[in-house]
Amino acid sequence: MSDGTVVIRRYLSEIDAQIMAAVLEANGIPVQLLADTIGGAYPSMALMYPVRFVVHAEDAARATEILDTGDQVTGEG
Repeated sequence: MSDGTVVIRRYLSEIDAQIMAAVLEANGIPVQLLADTIGGAYPSMALMYPVRFVVHAEDAARATEILDTGDQVTGEG
């Protein structure tokens, strides 16, 4: 992980992480998922090494708010 990014969540399911990443990206927040599941070959490895949900530090508060409240504004209105 490089400077300026933070892990805001950890998920046991890569699919759950991908769904939530899509929600944030629809709201203009870029997300990177870091998974140690050997390219998806061993998804059960996420039990020991959860999928890390990484965003830019300046987006962390808004991303957390969206994930916590379900406030999914996509620029409409």
